[in-house]
This record gives sequence, C-alpha cells and structure tokens, in this order.
Amino acid sequence: MILDFGHISTEIRVKPVGNAKNGPESQHTEVCEIVPGGKALNQAVAAARTGAEISLIGAIGNDPYGQVILETLERENIRTSSLSKTETPTGLIVQTIEKAGKRKTITFTGANANISADRIPESSLSGKNLLLLQTDVNAEQNGVLLERAKSKGAVTILNLAPSVDLKLSTLKNLDYLIVNRVEAGRLCESLGLKAQDDALKLAKVLAESAHLNCIVTIGDRGCVAVSEKGVGWSVAALEGMEIVDTSGAEDSFTGTFAACIQAGHTLPRAMKRAGIAATLTCTKFGTLSAFPTLEEIDAVINKLKDPKKEELA
Repeated sequence: MILDFGHISTEIRVKPVGNAKNGPESQHTEVCEIVPGGKALNQAVAAARTGAEISLIGAIGNDPYGQVILETLERENIRTSSLSKTETPTGLIVQTIEKAGKRKTITFTGANANISADRIPESSLSGKNLLLLQTDVNAEQNGVLLERAKSKGAVTILNLAPSVDLKLSTLKNLDYLIVNRVEAGRLCESLGLKAQDDALKLAKVLAESAHLNCIVTIGDRGCVAVSEKGVGWSVAALEGMEIVDTSGAEDSFTGTFAACIQAGHTLPRAMKRAGIAATLTCTKFGTLSAFPTLEEIDAVINKLKDPKKEELA
C-alpha cells in the first residue's frame, strides 16, 4: 500500500479573459473549476487511477469543502480512515491561469496546519508499504517520518515541491527523489554541491551524495534519472499531443511513478509510464479531471520509445 502524507485542499482555478493590467480591474473568466486538490490528494488520485492501493493521511475541515473531498476520495477508492476532521476550515488554493500560460496562486493553509505524522502507526511503516511525501509539509515532520519509515524498511519517495531547502540527512532517508530541473539546481546549491546546469549531471550529483535514485523532470523534454547504483536513464516526452494546461503534470507524474514502483516496476519502466501520464494530463484543462487511467496510459505506451541508458561522465 502507498501511504500518502501531506496537504489536502479545495482548488479554485479560473482562466480569465485577457491579462490583468496594473491596478484594480474586474475580469471575467471563461473557465472556472472548483475541485478537491492539494499535492497529496492530487498524487493519491493519480496513483489510484493507475491501480495503486493508497491511504491518504492529512486533515480537512468539518465543512462542505471537506465533505466533497471525502466523497471524491471514496469514489476514487482511496482510504480515508487516517484523515483528521478539524474545526479549522479546509485548506484553499486559488489559482488564475492567464492566456500566456502564467499562473498566480494564493494559498490558505487552513486545516493542513493540524496534520500530524503521528497519524501513521509504526505497524504501517513496513517493507510492504511505500511512503509518499511532498515538501509543503513542515520539513521537521517529514524528516521524522522519513527516519521512522527507513528504520522499518518502507520504500520512501519525496516530490520536492514546493521549493524548500533540504538537509542531506533527510535526503539520505529517501529511496527516490523527484524534482524538476530548476529545483534540482537550487537544491545542489543549498547543499554546497557543485553541478553543471544539466539535468542528468544534477541527478548524478544528488544520487551520489545521498545514495538515492534521483529523477529530474524537464518539462516537454521528458525526464532523466540516475539510480543509486550509478546508472543513468532518459525518457523522452510523448510527442504529437496538444498541450492545454500543465498544472497537474508534476502530481500526475509523481502519483503514477509511485504506483509503478509499488507495483514492482523498474526505475526506467516507472519513468516511462509516469511521463506518459504527465503528458496526457496536459492535454486537458484541470487536475483531477485530467489524470489518466491505467488503460489510457497503456493505450499509447507503444508510441513512446523505451528508456535510454545514458553514459555518465
């Protein structure tokens, strides 16, 4: 089972007509989407759609938004027994997407401030389970939870999003780190690690320094990885797709990747399926509504070349 610990929110996403100018201005929107979200929830849904058994651990408010979240999770066959209901309102994310593709986001933490790693019992952190984390959670909580998971033999995955500084000791408790190229560079800089601004070289430095598998995503160019054994891989992006909205790409990639690892796929096979899932997600507006199923991924998997083994300098 995947244990997904992190933030759960309601997302309000609008696509205004025209771009706002300086100063106060009323704008109309051509698209408005109000859906359950937050990185942990999004990744849980992406994983569940690709066949994973998953439990979401977090906090919601005792309010209508929280009730919709519960109903959505149950519909996606995601376990909710470890969710906390609080009197603090459910977290809220408001995002505007301009025609030029730029996004502006306002976040209300809400009930997410009350989440606790204590909700995950020691018995769950076994070698049979996988722990999935993101960095919008307090770094100290993530660090303690990773130590517990590592000591019990659970597989650990961290998606470094949003951008934060991480200690090398935290990274050493990871089996897999998923990070985009820009954040990989910032992480290396914050750790005092020297690396050129090249995705594969960044992955190599992080993998060697923390003894983990590092996957670096590079947008419409696909992704690269260096395994803990020092083997490099690259996967191209699926071509011939019209990109509509990239908002859910990272969560789709991470959730699908986690599901593949839990199912026993190798690193390169998991990268390929996750990359396809991310691209398919970008062909629709939205997040949850855009995440593909396992059948949709399998339908186009032969259109993408197999992962390529890369020589490491």
